[in-house]
Amino acid sequence: MYVRKEAVLSSQIEGTQSSLNDVLAAEAEILAPDAPQDVDEVVNYVNALNHGLQRLDTLPVSVRLIREIHRDLMTDKLGRAAGNGHRTLEHLYLHPIVSVNEIQTLIGTTYPAANDLVSRLTEHGILEEITGQKRNRRFIYRAYTQLFQEA
Repeated sequence: MYVRKEAVLSSQIEGTQSSLNDVLAAEAEILAPDAPQDVDEVVNYVNALNHGLQRLDTLPVSVRLIREIHRDLMTDKLGRAAGNGHRTLEHLYLHPIVSVNEIQTLIGTTYPAANDLVSRLTEHGILEEITGQKRNRRFIYRAYTQLFQEA
């Protein structure tokens, strides 16, 4: 139950409207028609946290574990684009500042498709645009880079 409560509170920080009751109803598959649409995002967060807790039996708290948990969260958020999203996430661990052109080359797609993926990653708070420009924009995976900054 604590995992669900943490998922609700953490997700509310990001602007979701779901409550603990909404999450429990979604897990029991008895959602009311007026339930917040973002409840799936909170349920995905619960699943990722549970995965992380299970992995603690075989892994210490580490960058590898954080990457696994984050991959689960991102895959659920991106839906059909998960394959390209996952490949992009793996690339971001090595190169946390990227451009749309780099992502286009990485996933072997068109510029509009790469731009759409970068936009979705930005909407979900995974990437952040850092140039303020309309062209030749660069994006940072700030959550990852902050892991290495001194407190």
